[in-house]
Amino acid sequence: MYKQYALRFAFLLLAMAAAHAAWAQKNFLPGYIVRPAGDTLRGEIDARGQQRMGSLCVFRANGRAAASPYTPADLKAYGVQGGGRYETCQLPGGLTTAPGATALSPSPSALFMQQLVQGKAKLYSYVDEGGNGRYFFRTTDGPVTELVQLVQGVMANNVLMQQVSYPFRQILSQAFMDCLVVQPMLVKAELKESQLVAIFNRYNSCAPGQASVVGTARKSTVRLGIVVGAQNATIVLGDGGDVTLHSSLRPVVGLGVLLHPASFNSTLALRIEALYQKQLHEGEYQRTSGVATSLSSHRHALIALQTGRVPVMLRYTMPHGLVRAYLQLGYEASILLDAHQALVVETNQNLGGVGTTTTTREIEMRSLGFGATGALGALVPAGPGEWQLEIRYNQLDNSSQVVGVLAGAQTISFLIGYNLGR
Repeated sequence: MYKQYALRFAFLLLAMAAAHAAWAQKNFLPGYIVRPAGDTLRGEIDARGQQRMGSLCVFRANGRAAASPYTPADLKAYGVQGGGRYETCQLPGGLTTAPGATALSPSPSALFMQQLVQGKAKLYSYVDEGGNGRYFFRTTDGPVTELVQLVQGVMANNVLMQQVSYPFRQILSQAFMDCLVVQPMLVKAELKESQLVAIFNRYNSCAPGQASVVGTARKSTVRLGIVVGAQNATIVLGDGGDVTLHSSLRPVVGLGVLLHPASFNSTLALRIEALYQKQLHEGEYQRTSGVATSLSSHRHALIALQTGRVPVMLRYTMPHGLVRAYLQLGYEASILLDAHQALVVETNQNLGGVGTTTTTREIEMRSLGFGATGALGALVPAGPGEWQLEIRYNQLDNSSQVVGVLAGAQTISFLIGYNLGR
């Protein structure tokens, strides 16, 4: 059954991706362009993946106007309102290529680079053809310099080991010699966006004649959303042997928050949700009762789990494409809203085989449970936000007060959500 649901969900994702591929030209957001003379025109920018936006800007004055493409040779800069600013940067030839990366160009060229920090020292980023994030800086309006961290394989005692070198540390140390407080930050710096932004902001705040500035493209954001869907589950009851109980598809609803901390890589975010769902696990099974004589016992388990769920997950989202896949992993807390709905009804044969006796016993339940959760999904832009389509799995720990009586529920959920903003 789970396999059928997974196949249907995968087909839905593919159908949505195909339907929206033709809609890609409608992914316009408020923005602006800066022409070579310095004048600014406001309108809408076609926001795509970082790689495409580094080589092409598609602009239109409004929703009724025709779209015009611009290359780095045509503009000084462009930007998306509330998002990134891209500046035309002249690249020197002979750029160093990190292992596994694709060279930007064997000869001087120009690209739109995303400005991460502004000030006396400017930090830029670009995604090359291999999908690798590259970082550049300049302290004037001349050509930019690439910041490089190299990983090489070396043999030591007949063992192949990785050796990491940090040329960018020396480059920045020399460029920032007029700011002593930055130097200690460079000693153990890694080529990561969050660390580079902190270094450049610190330098710009202490450079002579410079006011403190912050990064222009990387800001912490909070996006609100709703979640609806369906979930089914299984749970194992230990009653003289294991009994697997099933809960059919039932609704799940809730609210979500997507946090993009400025210190995180742009592909990472935190997803926190508050969900309400109810599962009804039922099953019938046979046991024997009595000590001296084995008597038939027909049992009916009815386990109703009315819970509030609070999953906290780290999300990785593919950086490119109109429809972007994502992966989530995290932990989930489950709050049981009614602890008196876990019952086992026994119909026992009386001694001598004459008649039956029916009794009901209640399973003592835990009010709070925890467990791991993971999900696969896809994001589809729509209006002022984006849809998310997701399949999720989670496994809770023991449900009953006594270990081994009622295990934690294993749940598969099929969710559709909408998040404001992008």
